[in-house]
Amino acid sequence: MPGLNASLNIGLSGLQASQAALNVVGHNIANVNTPNYSRQRAVLSNNDSQSFGNLQYGQGVNLNNIMGVRDRFLEMQITQATSRRSGAEARYSTLEGISPSFIETGVYS
Repeated sequence: MPGLNASLNIGLSGLQASQAALNVVGHNIANVNTPNYSRQRAVLSNNDSQSFGNLQYGQGVNLNNIMGVRDRFLEMQITQATSRRSGAEARYSTLEGISPSFIETGVYS
């Protein structure tokens, strides 16, 4: 059965996870006016519990990941527009290379 140390460790893990999440919030606030900055969020999850007989005791919380929050629709639009632009640039450079063949000299037979 868990004792006082286990209870304190649960509290410690909660404080550490909360501190990490607050650091992420502070980072978001500090970069609010930065162009092209995407907001971040902390992903927290519970640690595995321990079983003692028929009882289960928690082990606290853990910071799993820090994820960037982005709009998937806008990312897809940017990807498609970039792809279309690249295709147009390739066609332009090809046509620009063969265009001298079509210049009229002004001499008629």
